[in-house]
Amino acid sequence: MTWTTLSPLSLIALPAVGLGLWVTPAPSQQALQYMDDRSTPEAVIQSYYNAINLGQLTRAYGYFSDGWAPKDYASWAEGYADTKSVSVQIGSAPEDPGAGQVLWHIPVAVSALDKTGKTKVFAGCYEIHLTEPEMQTDPPFQPISINKATLSPSDQPIQDALPSTCPE
Repeated sequence: MTWTTLSPLSLIALPAVGLGLWVTPAPSQQALQYMDDRSTPEAVIQSYYNAINLGQLTRAYGYFSDGWAPKDYASWAEGYADTKSVSVQIGSAPEDPGAGQVLWHIPVAVSALDKTGKTKVFAGCYEIHLTEPEMQTDPPFQPISINKATLSPSDQPIQDALPSTCPE
């Protein structure tokens, strides 16, 4: 597998050509720009980590599907209290259409740098959800969003931690 190395001044997220893999580097705060893109499951995950990198935890929390967000916002936010920056590698997954909805089970590997300079790697899966737009007849419209994330610490470097698939 080929990995794309990006500098902090590179684009925030680039598709690794031909791999079905998105690489989001840990940015410098000066280079990071606001990103809020819900056009694809990968873009939702990138936008989520963009919010975390900017310290916009309320915005990050807003990427969860209605009724699926962690129950205790304060405890969830506390989990990011010592985070300086994160980078994420996102695998690809086919859509899993159902009755009026689509789910994606997206493999990810995350490298989190804390404020002391220590890096931790996590790996797992995000379940991304969309109620088919034509099925949504009452406002507010519900865009692509995160139903859940199941991540565990990994002892592998980020480039080796990305799961090849996710359970459905």
